[in-house]
Amino acid sequence: MKQKLLLIFLVLFLAPSLVSSASYHGNFNVDVGTGSIIINPDTCEEDWSSSFWSSCVNNEQTFICIQSNTNCNSEYLKPANCDITRDCDASDSSGSSSGGSSSGGGRSSSSSSGSGSNNNFTILSSETTANGEEKTDCTERWACQTWSNSKDLCGTRTCRDINECGTQDLRPEISRECGSVGFAGITGAVTGITNFAKSGVGIGFIFMILIVILFVLISVSKKK
Repeated sequence: MKQKLLLIFLVLFLAPSLVSSASYHGNFNVDVGTGSIIINPDTCEEDWSSSFWSSCVNNEQTFICIQSNTNCNSEYLKPANCDITRDCDASDSSGSSSGGSSSGGGRSSSSSSGSGSNNNFTILSSETTANGEEKTDCTERWACQTWSNSKDLCGTRTCRDINECGTQDLRPEISRECGSVGFAGITGAVTGITNFAKSGVGIGFIFMILIVILFVLISVSKKK
């Protein structure tokens, strides 16, 4: 009798907890253009529209992205251009570029210039973007589909500028190298099982197993 009461208590206690954990806390956005659902897995809306060139030090300056939404710690949509460096003329008080930009040590032929200043930062010129392209009044607003490897947040994904500005200054990463198999694979499998357990299907499956176990134990106790 005590076993039956204990099992009933466990079922009644676990069911609400499982249902609660299955709730998805995220932002869904239907992309009419591609007919797909775009997901930002966090509860906050990221805003990376503020971009600055750092002060020119040793003839180099870095493109810095600012998360304008201070209540959001997510970097799911962080622009891939963040932290790129370019050559500049340290003798020029405006911090203008002397030609070329780099990312990860590689140089490109694009050039742009900065103008104005804000504290220790040189504000990006209103005429150019981080890629040296002509800047428009359009503010990019990017949304991305889930990563091809959604467990480890890596692989490839499709991102789209909802405002269709035609520039890619603030475009997030669309490819990210996945870690080696082994420990990463094990953690990925554990994550997959956890995500399944939190899904609606997983909750129903676990709940049915508990009911079956309870039914079997009650039947066995009756035979005794």
